Amino acid sequence: METKTLKGICPEIDEILKDTSYCIIYQEQVMQIVHKVFGMTMGQADMFRRAIGKKDPVLMQKMISELQKKETNLKPEDVQHIVETIAACSGYLFNKSHSAAYAYTAYQTLFLKTFYPSEFYCALLNSDIDAEKTSEYIFEAKCQGIPIYPPDAYLSDKKWKKDKEGGLRYGLEKIKNVGKAEFVYPQISADMTNEQKLITFMDANPTVNKQVVISMGKALCFGNCPTWVEMYVDWFKKAYSRKQECLERIEKFQDNPKKVSEWTEKMNSIESSPSYFEDNVGACVDAQTEVLGFSFLNKITAEYDTYLADNYNDINIGELSQVRYIKTRAGKPMLSFTLTDRNNFQHKYVMFRNIPSELSDGIVVNVKEEPPNPYKKNSGFNSSIA
Repeated sequence: METKTLKGICPEIDEILKDTSYCIIYQEQVMQIVHKVFGMTMGQADMFRRAIGKKDPVLMQKMISELQKKETNLKPEDVQHIVETIAACSGYLFNKSHSAAYAYTAYQTLFLKTFYPSEFYCALLNSDIDAEKTSEYIFEAKCQGIPIYPPDAYLSDKKWKKDKEGGLRYGLEKIKNVGKAEFVYPQISADMTNEQKLITFMDANPTVNKQVVISMGKALCFGNCPTWVEMYVDWFKKAYSRKQECLERIEKFQDNPKKVSEWTEKMNSIESSPSYFEDNVGACVDAQTEVLGFSFLNKITAEYDTYLADNYNDINIGELSQVRYIKTRAGKPMLSFTLTDRNNFQHKYVMFRNIPSELSDGIVVNVKEEPPNPYKKNSGFNSSIA
């Protein structure tokens, strides 16, 4: 049947659906239809409602089959249309009270998203979501013109926060292995180097868990030096423990000059801290991705946000890296590369046929399909938009 509603099939259905333009909106309407039109008892109708509520396809199919066996005064094609309509809408139906609650929540959400976008996205990012959702919401917020800032040991709070200009700063407890860790935020000056910031932080938090600081380093909370942060924290923990031991011994033997001299010498001989150095961009991206699920350093989210916002539903744009043209053992050409998509997630591609030429790291391409697997062969793309 061409009609998309159930209007005119029978008076009972018209009466049940007249308030919703003859479309099924609520679970209660389905109950009334199967009771008044198909003769089910109210108990059976409630079982039908439960099947819809559970969204169980097997149970739904069983209930639909039972419905089709009922004797009615309707034409076979009308019965089939009713059954198909109920089956089609069963995936989204709610009872009236839930529908009203969801509608009210949707209205509130739309109002906040429209008039208080920074506060809305800040609350959304502080909800219990995974890395993929976090990256998706960050992209949406940036499309709304909201500045997004990476985590920082001194500028971030535990949770995402909004600054005076409306920008959002990544929350420290969202970093893997940091969670609810407690530590002191020492005072720093604007002219401090990244090296001085970490040293000041460790001096103020000598007993904080080593893995917490290492994870903050990987998140680039102290600058682009995750490897040095790990080395420094490892050294600091050993040096701090040794220094405390020496101080305790000096205190214990304070009346023995010889012992005091020996332990003072041991304390002065503690190995000096490792020299400061920064990692290359690739290592920083990998480190940040490890603890955040994505990296703020991928340029695609900085240079192409406006383009992506204008073409959000039409394209899947990505930046290439690790491009390698090689040959298999059999001598056949092969191309492998990593594509970082618009949500900052990375996908590995391997191509053996229809290999495009002249690809290199940093090229931005338009991928025709979203890669469903980490490794996907022969996915086409068009690099002409870059």
